[in-house]
Amino acid sequence: MTDHYKIMKKLTKRKKNRLQNYDYSQSGYYYITICTKHFVEYFGKIENELMILNDLGKIVEDRCSEIPDHYENVEIDEFKVMPNHLHMIVVIKEKEADKRAVNKISISTIINSLKGIISKEIRKNYDQTFQWQRSFYDHIVRNYESLNIIRKYIKFNELKWLYESKIPRN
Repeated sequence: MTDHYKIMKKLTKRKKNRLQNYDYSQSGYYYITICTKHFVEYFGKIENELMILNDLGKIVEDRCSEIPDHYENVEIDEFKVMPNHLHMIVVIKEKEADKRAVNKISISTIINSLKGIISKEIRKNYDQTFQWQRSFYDHIVRNYESLNIIRKYIKFNELKWLYESKIPRN
């Protein structure tokens, strides 16, 4: 094997994002982060500590708001569109019928559909090169204290963005 092949093989082995043996269709709160490929700032900019959405950012905001219209047992607790990523808390509510259902809706299905709808609309109307980063990051919210910390993080994400932009990068 060549060194190049060994390096490529190592790079293609990605860490699994999801918790092993966890049912991501069960009721609960899920903290999700979706990033653009190469962290390109497609969605707007931070001005005076506020996120100012451009047309692409408004598409993302609108499609996130519409998620509950497409899934009757799903709510969006909190979300924020940032210049190159999106944070959201997705809530899957249990229904009596879900206890027996084989094809329950999962977080992956919701997020992959959202990414697909947004990508299609942006590419058709604005930027054919638009891409999301592969997959998404998730965190299963396990208690009310954690939920409130995440809500605050999302709500004040612009301040974190501004603070980090002032840190010199090596």
